[in-house]
Amino acid sequence: MTEEHQIKLEYESAHFLQSLFGHEEKELRYLEETAKVRLVTRDGWMEVRGPKEGCSLVKEIFADLEEARRNGGEVTSRGFRTAVDLVKRGDKGISALARLQLVGARGCKPVAARSPNQLAYLNAMVANEGVFGLGPAGTGKTYLAVAMALD
Repeated sequence: MTEEHQIKLEYESAHFLQSLFGHEEKELRYLEETAKVRLVTRDGWMEVRGPKEGCSLVKEIFADLEEARRNGGEVTSRGFRTAVDLVKRGDKGISALARLQLVGARGCKPVAARSPNQLAYLNAMVANEGVFGLGPAGTGKTYLAVAMALD
């Protein structure tokens, strides 16, 4: 049987902590199932109990989410699940997606990649004069290309 570990993650407020998981309790349940841990949140802290690997994974995910949030990113339910999946696979976290932001229309929030593939597409447009984007409909190719042109 594996030894149970416990870590405590502390933040400045309960509101900031909730903003890291999109204000949705169901996202914490998703993380518990994925990392095989038990999460308890109160005020501005979160206690993580479970196997060492699961605790480390949760700590890494929340460090990544905190970095993205402090750099101006907004964490939605979809973004939270993306962050969990990216860190679990060993990819760059969601904070890497939020780093490259394009200026949107006046009064609108900046445009940023929402997936590793969108980030690769944006980086290709930054590095090259001409880029062809091929892929399924609805993946953000035109949206990102127009945002890049306006930037």
